[in-house]
Amino acid sequence: MESLILDEQEVINALCTYHARQKNLIPEDVMIELAYDDHDGLEPEEFGAEADVNGDITIYQKGDMIQAIRNWIDYEYNRDPYAALVKLQFADDQGIFATID
Repeated sequence: MESLILDEQEVINALCTYHARQKNLIPEDVMIELAYDDHDGLEPEEFGAEADVNGDITIYQKGDMIQAIRNWIDYEYNRDPYAALVKLQFADDQGIFATID
């Protein structure tokens, strides 16, 4: 399988779609805020996201984010989402992004 990189906007789109499907909404109604904490390099970094629909907040952890990205890979790229290694990463100039191998 060819490697793929999802930029921060595509990670947000994946989470919007994931949340919308879970709550029977349309993705455009969902606002996503991504979070990253590197713990000053002392502990494993943490990724998270917050979905907001008219003040109703849902918190997603790293596992949820990876599942949302897997669904996105299936839906947008028509690729087997479980044959891929999904890795969340952070860079100052790119924000949160995902690599799929």
